[in-house]
Amino acid sequence: MEFRQTLSVGEGIAGRVFESQEPLVVTDVMQDPRVRNRTWFEAEGVRSVMAVPILLDTSPIGIIACMTRTRREFAPDEVKLAAAVAAPAATAVRNAGLYAEALQRLDEIQAFQRVTSETLSSPDLETALRTVLRETRHLLRADGAFCSFVDSASRDVETVVTLGARSAEFPASASPRAGA
Repeated sequence: MEFRQTLSVGEGIAGRVFESQEPLVVTDVMQDPRVRNRTWFEAEGVRSVMAVPILLDTSPIGIIACMTRTRREFAPDEVKLAAAVAAPAATAVRNAGLYAEALQRLDEIQAFQRVTSETLSSPDLETALRTVLRETRHLLRADGAFCSFVDSASRDVETVVTLGARSAEFPASASPRAGA
């Protein structure tokens, strides 16, 4: 079950751990003044909590909390163990971010390869431009894309290819003439 909670730094158990970047043990959540939302703990039957920060480099990025339904005093060695387990969680977050970034870069490289391959293999301008628009739209997660050309002499704009747009042309506007 996923539980989402908005907290302010310094507020409640999680906020205090986040702010102090130190583990916190609460032996009796029903009696501890730092506990903000006793209703949730009571509904879950939680009596004791141990929370440790997840630190990425020196910045807190999350919290690991262990809860018991019976009153419990977590020993210092248990707190150290939980803190040690939090370190790989930070590494996992970093690795997931790097992996997502690598996948995005791979997606971009593959898009460039498709554009290059399809534009070089197609003598038809519209087909080549449609490939460029399709890949650009995908990479930028855009809803629509246009490819228009400007006549250098008249400065008239002509839309050649449209993808994902309701109209066939990009809205026209007066193009300034050189030196104007």
